[in-house]
Amino acid sequence: MTRKWPLREMALAVEGVMAEHSSEHGAFESIGMGADGTETLRIDQLAETAILDIVDTIPGGLNVLSEEIGWLDKGAKHTLVVDPIDGTYNASVGIPFYSVCLAIGNRTFSDVEEAMVYNLVSGDSYHAVKGQGATMNDRTIRTRPYKEEDSLYVLYSGNTASERAHELTKRPRRVRALGSAALEMCLVAQGCADLFFQDGYPLRITDLAAPGLIVREAGGELFTSACEMLEMRISLEDRKEILAVGDATALDRLYMAAMNEACDTGGL
Repeated sequence: MTRKWPLREMALAVEGVMAEHSSEHGAFESIGMGADGTETLRIDQLAETAILDIVDTIPGGLNVLSEEIGWLDKGAKHTLVVDPIDGTYNASVGIPFYSVCLAIGNRTFSDVEEAMVYNLVSGDSYHAVKGQGATMNDRTIRTRPYKEEDSLYVLYSGNTASERAHELTKRPRRVRALGSAALEMCLVAQGCADLFFQDGYPLRITDLAAPGLIVREAGGELFTSACEMLEMRISLEDRKEILAVGDATALDRLYMAAMNEACDTGGL
């Protein structure tokens, strides 16, 4: 698989930041509001800076869209879409499940051409190139066929989740809610889970660009809560509620389970 962009180098730089600074006093203290309207923690800023230092060395440059700094226009053809730490709360309380998300695109989700989600605890690296498939630690991964009797759903939960998300916890054989949307979608991509559902707290392109390409290249698909195939601008303004499925042939059943209504994709 062709690696055109230094995404792994960026991921390792963030891993180094976490190793050096995550145990420091004040690492998870708020230092202001990020461009996405949520708090920026000191560790987020340090991770983002490490990525930007590498961007500055790339011939021809890259524009950047990040949850913390927002849009950084360098007049380049391509844009790096980045969430420096996905699952910051997990990291702050010592739950070992958080990641860095990196994707290269242009204007929309559908033209994302390369992506990486890097587990900052285990070192597992999920990578995809458009049209070339997806890998975990350089080994090809595929989604799994849906079997209701052995179903596993990964869901966004908590007091901001929708009522239907809570209701969905009663449907499958097993449910998990792990706190990093990117890594949870990668579980779908590698065939560990059947779906990821985030409803009630919509996601931005910085959360979706990298794991979304990985899911698609592994054989899955992403849909909005309106049962439309995911499309959104590379912009912090767009937000979407997401149903990521591993087995697109089971979409009707999975969408009905999640939304309690039929899904008409026009024969997809």
